[in-house]
Amino acid sequence: MIKNYFKIAWRNILKNKSASIINLTGLSLGMAAAILIMFWVQNEMNFDNYHPDADRIYHVKMGRAGDAATFWGTPEPLAETVEQQIPEIEKASKIIPANNANTPILHINESLFKEKAVAYINKEWFNMFRYEFTAGNANRFNQNPNSIIVTETLAKKYFANKNALNETIRIDSINYQVAGVIKNNPANSSFQYSIFLPMENYSGERRDWMNFNAETYILARKNADISKIQKAISSIFQHQEQLKAIVASGEKKDTLEGRLTGLTKMHFAESAATASQFYGGDKTIVTIFTILGLLLLVIACINYVNLSTAKASMRSKEVSIKKIIGADTKNLFVQFMVESILTSLTALLLTLLIVRLSLPWFNSLTEKTFTLSLNSLALWEVLLGTL
Repeated sequence: MIKNYFKIAWRNILKNKSASIINLTGLSLGMAAAILIMFWVQNEMNFDNYHPDADRIYHVKMGRAGDAATFWGTPEPLAETVEQQIPEIEKASKIIPANNANTPILHINESLFKEKAVAYINKEWFNMFRYEFTAGNANRFNQNPNSIIVTETLAKKYFANKNALNETIRIDSINYQVAGVIKNNPANSSFQYSIFLPMENYSGERRDWMNFNAETYILARKNADISKIQKAISSIFQHQEQLKAIVASGEKKDTLEGRLTGLTKMHFAESAATASQFYGGDKTIVTIFTILGLLLLVIACINYVNLSTAKASMRSKEVSIKKIIGADTKNLFVQFMVESILTSLTALLLTLLIVRLSLPWFNSLTEKTFTLSLNSLALWEVLLGTL
């Protein structure tokens, strides 16, 4: 019986080619647009939450007392100092992104290359943040000060299909050995770096409390009092002679404060009053795009229902004949539902094809690296919800 329903449904779809094409095109385009928007919204709402201890990781910023402005850069020795002096802190890590002034030149196989996404990190970085190694490991990197870690994309770019592990990359006068290859950064990561170098080899500005290029992150102990940690960091700032001299030289005779922002809140915490290394998220824009995605789905569904209803009203003769030969309301209902489900399933397949073909363009537009993963629960929530 069910087989006959599908046969008749398929014949009706083929018989009304123009209406079917309009239905399929409208529904699949609406679903595809909604899914692409969902990718972006989901990415914005889940920044940095994939790290195992994301709820205990905080970014340390500094600012003047009574002033809302904060700065990403902190003194270079801060990470080691807070880890040693504040018991509530389990680990502290720091990263110094290579800026335009000290972007390293890579010497690979007698050729020169310039990469902007380069950062210097201390040994705690890979212990605090999650990275998936496809070759090598963090221990090799930490044990050798002349080690380098690269992403899969960069390894393939410079070494093709050759195993990049143990290959040599020369920067300035140092020959670095590739100690590890990591998977590409997720689209919802705030740390979009392709190369990591040991902090010991950072040759930028001075390495004291007057160098504010370092970004400092802490891992608080479980059930630690965050306000207490924040006060302790402020106390460290206020007792450093070099920092006291900076405050004293200003127009306001105030003090420097340490301020903590949770890792998962960092993306939306930035504002015009914050000196940040990247553009933070905007919840208003995310809300607008969420509503836009839902409206696209609703409009696509309304159009589909209207066209299907108009087509069904033209089939009164078919319905009458079926009633004469014994079909009841239940049979007719199932027949029309099977046709709708068959049309929707076909539209779903077209949607996946459209999304797959559109992803390179969408990634270029958003400057992200989205992938069509059939294992994504959010993807199937949109697909099956619309169906």
